[in-house]
Amino acid sequence: MTVVAAAAVTATFILTDTLLYYPFIDGDSTDAQAMDNTVTLPRYTDGAGVSAFVVAQGVYTGGAKFFIEYTNQDGVAGRISSVCTSNTAGVSGSLITSSTSAASGTFGWRIPLAQGDFGIRSVQNFTFLGANGGIFALVLCKDIGSVGVRENSVPAEKDFLLDTGLSLPQIHDGAYLNFLTLPSASLRNVNLFGSFQFVWG
Repeated sequence: MTVVAAAAVTATFILTDTLLYYPFIDGDSTDAQAMDNTVTLPRYTDGAGVSAFVVAQGVYTGGAKFFIEYTNQDGVAGRISSVCTSNTAGVSGSLITSSTSAASGTFGWRIPLAQGDFGIRSVQNFTFLGANGGIFALVLCKDIGSVGVRENSVPAEKDFLLDTGLSLPQIHDGAYLNFLTLPSASLRNVNLFGSFQFVWG
């Protein structure tokens, strides 16, 4: 996996397989918002290793706390995540749990799960504890690997054979591969390049 960024150094690029999403979560509601689980996980169906993140579908104010109620990798429903705090980036496309500051309740891109849990099969409810503004989507994905870009226009490579002890992650049929990016500056209008090499069979 090779990534080249023309600007916004430094940045971490996290390759994920996007599995499903729950759209149109109301940032101004403090009610428990029920999630529609008519569509189930298409891959990693036991939920092991499946993470959740929240992405802004428009502008927002931020600063509110929130949590999710979910079913874990063992099929146990009613599990409650850690309480997270939305950042105040306010920009559409932002991952609202991530923050460049050490603000209390900001954990990075994943929503931290209850102690002992390491995956999500489905999410039952999403609750804001205060008005956050905006509309959001809760996304479930499988983290495949990451690479750090340290210099503008210089390729950064992740070799899974060499860097992870000869461990090649499986890319399932139908996988929807995306990058989540944790940049040191805005990626707006930044050219990104890269390549992947796969082994089939």
